[in-house]
Amino acid sequence: MRDSRRVDHQALTQGAFSGAAAFAKAAPLVVLDTVILAALVDLARRLMLPTGSTSPYLVGTLEAVLGVFVFAPLIIAAHRYSVAGMITPRLTGSLAGPIFGRFVKASLILSLITVAGYGGGAFLSEALDPPLGTAVFFMAFAATIALSVRLGPLFPAISVNANGASWGAAWRDTAGHGWAIFFVLAICSLPFILLGLPLETAMREVEILRVAGLLLTLVRAVIETGWTLVLACAAGLIYKELARELLLAPPSGGASGGNHG
Repeated sequence: MRDSRRVDHQALTQGAFSGAAAFAKAAPLVVLDTVILAALVDLARRLMLPTGSTSPYLVGTLEAVLGVFVFAPLIIAAHRYSVAGMITPRLTGSLAGPIFGRFVKASLILSLITVAGYGGGAFLSEALDPPLGTAVFFMAFAATIALSVRLGPLFPAISVNANGASWGAAWRDTAGHGWAIFFVLAICSLPFILLGLPLETAMREVEILRVAGLLLTLVRAVIETGWTLVLACAAGLIYKELARELLLAPPSGGASGGNHG
């Protein structure tokens, strides 16, 4: 039997952006609360561990861990919306039951593996002479990206409480579609990267607690929240397309159903 699963770049990219906009309209408080929380956590982190005076590996690890907890409720709500049309009106709606714990645990594992791969590649690139050091760094970086892309459908599966959601199921579902998924996520990310790069430069030029610094922190939180929301919707749509046996959760009830991620 021919495998009819495919990744339509245009449809999935458009669906991710339109889905994110629809989610923001349906659950504005979830988006607003996430922006505020992200801004406060980012402000606290930069005050305690200023960039430039702290090891970039420590900062990167801390940002990855904090990012999991800050954005997990939004991502879970966005996954439920994009996969099953379920609306979570407040952030607390994503914290009920064991789903949040499973989601955070899986996210932390993947985030720490990614940080370790990136940090290890950077360390080896400094220890080795070029061009070998440069090649090792890019290989390590590419490996972490590839791993994240292939395992991404695990997280929508967890969010809708799909039976059998596992690392292995996600890996099998994305077999043969890695580059296509990467391309979709890259297109979805490009606008936010273009907005974020000059913002990061501007934030280094102002004091954190001045009005300009606080405003830039808020803008950064808006960009990060929007980026996270679009990618979460993209992941949900990719999961719906590639999961071999997907039973959707009932729109009026709690997240349930599914056979594997």
